Amino acid sequence: MKRKKVYIIGIVGTIGTGLARAFKKAGWEVSGSDQENVFPPLTTALQRAKIPFYRGYSADHVPQNADLVLVGGSALVIDRRNPEYLQAQKYHLPILSHAEAIARFVVKKNSLVVAGSYGKTTITSLLVAILKAAHYQPAYMIGGWPLNRWSSLAFSESNWSVVEGDEYWVNPEKPQAKFFLYRPRYLLITAAHWEHPDVYPQPALYYQAFRKLADSVPNDGLVVANYFGEHLDFLRSRPRVVWYSGKKGKGNCFLAAWQPSSRGMQLKVNCQSAKVNLQSPLLGKHNAENIVAAATMAHYLGISWPAIKKAISRAKGVKRRLENQGTVGGITIFEDFSQTPPRIKAALQALRDHFPRQRILVIFYPHYSGWRDRSILREIKGIFSLADKVWLTRVHFDRRPAAERVTGSLIIKALGSPNVEYCPDDQILEKEVKQELRSGDVLVFMSSGGLRGLKQKVISFLRHR
Repeated sequence: MKRKKVYIIGIVGTIGTGLARAFKKAGWEVSGSDQENVFPPLTTALQRAKIPFYRGYSADHVPQNADLVLVGGSALVIDRRNPEYLQAQKYHLPILSHAEAIARFVVKKNSLVVAGSYGKTTITSLLVAILKAAHYQPAYMIGGWPLNRWSSLAFSESNWSVVEGDEYWVNPEKPQAKFFLYRPRYLLITAAHWEHPDVYPQPALYYQAFRKLADSVPNDGLVVANYFGEHLDFLRSRPRVVWYSGKKGKGNCFLAAWQPSSRGMQLKVNCQSAKVNLQSPLLGKHNAENIVAAATMAHYLGISWPAIKKAISRAKGVKRRLENQGTVGGITIFEDFSQTPPRIKAALQALRDHFPRQRILVIFYPHYSGWRDRSILREIKGIFSLADKVWLTRVHFDRRPAAERVTGSLIIKALGSPNVEYCPDDQILEKEVKQELRSGDVLVFMSSGGLRGLKQKVISFLRHR
């Protein structure tokens, strides 16, 4: 029997690589392409799975006999006339966006979707861990790579799925939120804090998307929502809404006690009549709240507390979400994905709680598209106040007119913090960081993109000094 063939445009990404590995495991012949500048660990993951891919896009790469072509949103954001996308159309091949592929191959009848402006990747990974522990064998998609060495995405024959619901558009050709494709029967929402002004120019449009998503949940489904989540008041009058919170006494399930340490946390959750003690290797009170969220959903699905406790104690979190990369030369190093003001403040509060006596130094790359819109300047005052020293790296411009651009000097002024320095020259930045570091410090590389090799250079220096 001839194997089916899938070609993935934008294969070197959390979702693209996850799809590639899942299709390969399902018996498909898989290949793909991405930009010329792509790097480990995702390139390494593809190579280990023996999945060939091209660096750079060319019409010649597209196999004319492909049974399916998948195209990632970033491939079309970079170039709306991506030559491989146009060639696939010319060949009249079946084409799906990555999100559409998830909807077709991952989402099941019992579709559990985690949405919200923050926390969704960690909560999704926790729920996958819990459903695995409870032997539900879910299909899933996590918007990051679990540190438990699972893939970010898996197919399954069960009727359960857990999917991270992104409110960003499918791609420029299909301007609708990805999470609408995932047909939630069970929906968890953390908050609706306005983001992505490039696709939601008005806050009302952003909030409307979440209301529409909640409206799509069937009558026999369930919505679990954050009691203190921004702009979720529209759920107050609805039936079949269960509330969780990170504050004692608020919601159907809440965080009753929390104790941080350098190795993780202990917490107590009150959920209906149950009072449960949990342990987790994750850091931060925001992650304690994420644990409460996942535990609440699992409890209301009927999963036992022993299974929930076991999964939470073993779930190590997700790469680049306050990922502890070890201590090198006396410096404890973290890598973190945080880019929006709430996430940045939560990450720094977590580090301050778990490392109260150490200096916290941050190298911050404003990579997220929201940093290129001047609306961000109204939200960032004091967001780095818990750090001892922050280097703001080179700011990149998009195609906006010069008068509308967000520059480094504008960011520094809006932050209003003397502990933040704009350093656009990578060589000078590297030198300053090396001179500043001293034993006992906590150093955080904070970026949703890469850091142009800076982390590797600093770690190499620390190993040899």
